[in-house]
Amino acid sequence: MGFLTVLAAIGDPLLRTEVCQTLRAGGYEAAHCGDADDALRRTFVDGPDLLIVHGALPPHGGHALIRRVRLHSSVPLMMLDASADDEALVRALDLGADDYVPLPCAPSTLGARVRAVLRRLRPREDERRQVVVAGDVTVDLDQRRVFVQGREVALSPTEWQLLAEMATNPGRLLPHEDLLTRAWGPEYRHDRQYLRVWIRRLRRKLEDDCEDSRYIHTVPGLGYMFSPAESASTTPVD
Repeated sequence: MGFLTVLAAIGDPLLRTEVCQTLRAGGYEAAHCGDADDALRRTFVDGPDLLIVHGALPPHGGHALIRRVRLHSSVPLMMLDASADDEALVRALDLGADDYVPLPCAPSTLGARVRAVLRRLRPREDERRQVVVAGDVTVDLDQRRVFVQGREVALSPTEWQLLAEMATNPGRLLPHEDLLTRAWGPEYRHDRQYLRVWIRRLRRKLEDDCEDSRYIHTVPGLGYMFSPAESASTTPVD
């Protein structure tokens, strides 16, 4: 297996050079482009393992590119942006980004965030050979597929990783810090706002009414739980 390939869609030449140097130092193949049209074409033609998008990408900004990519692709996607407020983070994640990194960012931090995103692509051994059923939701941990009332629901790699962590522990409270660490890595363990955004996205896909959740339950101040223990079952499929 060759190196993982990361496509950096960054208009600013200095930032583009810095990001590509960090990627190559981390052992990745770093490709790059400077505008949204080229980035979209290369995403679909070259099939990178990760797409990094700069918020100021010409001609219409990185958010517009994320929207276009997510119409047709679930490629892992990270956004770099100079804005560090919650509104910018929420907007990027709601559009389909798998991570949001405020700028400026130290090379070591960027490298850690890239590793964290790509970690989610590799299924763990303890996620295999199980099917979790909770009401109308079926989570096939072996095939990495989710069904609601028999209809398959498409999840991004990050959404899948978060759901898998909860589904392998049905009926058990997972504290915020534990869930963040398991799904993203220890560098994310204090990002509760980050977790809330992803929980909301999952609920939209699994629930009829996100305000009255049947499957993903909030335990205020503590964490989240996937389904009451009595309504969830785990079945081996070997």
